[in-house]
Amino acid sequence: MVQGIPPSELDRCKRAAALVEKTIVSLQRDNPKSAAVALGTAFALFTLAQRIVSAPKEGDKDRGMIELLS
Repeated sequence: MVQGIPPSELDRCKRAAALVEKTIVSLQRDNPKSAAVALGTAFALFTLAQRIVSAPKEGDKDRGMIELLS
């Protein structure tokens, strides 16, 4: 599933993924064929992903939650 995550954090990772997936599936089920819901969901996921991988501001000690390989 996810490589490079400490074994102690693997369950938390799986629970978070399952919760997000359950929410998206619920939106799809409650709003079948809704372009607005699909677009809103995609935009929200994109925005959250950007926040997670965004570089820290200058002077921040934190490197961000996820460091991308280039």
